[in-house]
Amino acid sequence: VSGKVAGASGDGMREFGPAKVKIENGLGAFACFKNGDELDVWMSHGDKVTKCPPGFSPVATSAGSPIAAFADDKRKMYGVQFHPEVHHTPRGKDF
Repeated sequence: VSGKVAGASGDGMREFGPAKVKIENGLGAFACFKNGDELDVWMSHGDKVTKCPPGFSPVATSAGSPIAAFADDKRKMYGVQFHPEVHHTPRGKDF
């Protein structure tokens, strides 16, 4: 059993540019955020995570990504669909 990624181009939900990510589960690197917080982020992708890998839990969603971030807090491993490192993601350094 593994996670799943699907192409977003076929459903018209490719995300490129500014987007909003909603925190659903503030685990680990996302613990500084409250559930329900919305963050301005920079997206640049033509695919989306549709199922987390074993041991991971969904953390955040966006309009085009049902799982815009996920976490395995026990192993301190995290995945994001957006770019926290760019200045277009104002709170990116909080991660």
